[in-house]
Amino acid sequence: MNISVIKLIMYTKGLSQSDLARKAGVSRQAVSLWFRDTGCETGLRVSTLKTLARNLEVSMELLLTEEISKELLDIAEQEQVALNWDRLYSDREALAVALANKDLRAIARLVQVYGMYAAAKVVGRIVWDKFAKYKPLMLPARQKQCEIIWNLQTSRTSA
Repeated sequence: MNISVIKLIMYTKGLSQSDLARKAGVSRQAVSLWFRDTGCETGLRVSTLKTLARNLEVSMELLLTEEISKELLDIAEQEQVALNWDRLYSDREALAVALANKDLRAIARLVQVYGMYAAAKVVGRIVWDKFAKYKPLMLPARQKQCEIIWNLQTSRTSA
């Protein structure tokens, strides 16, 4: 497995080593060894590689490639385009700073691309608490989907 490829996939998908471990069905310690040990290929099971590829939505060949391919760069670009299609933020780091500062435009973007539950894992309760304020910043079709989810979630927490 090419760790450079894994790192790029993690970066483009915003994953931590813990996330990667869950997606591979292994412990965090195992993933940590992958990053420390350049000879990790010998101890990696094919079933683990298959699970990781399936859950990352990439091919096994991509994980095994020796070079960062055009396919992988395309994945990175697609992710960047999904998050920053209008170039509201100069780069992914600028978006991260805006999220840390609880910028409603950034939260709206995160919710629009990843959904409310995933966004709440990143930025917390503000996703639910400020929905009415950032909702107009989202595309209309996604607003409607999120309204349904928001109504379900708030009715569950108030019951």
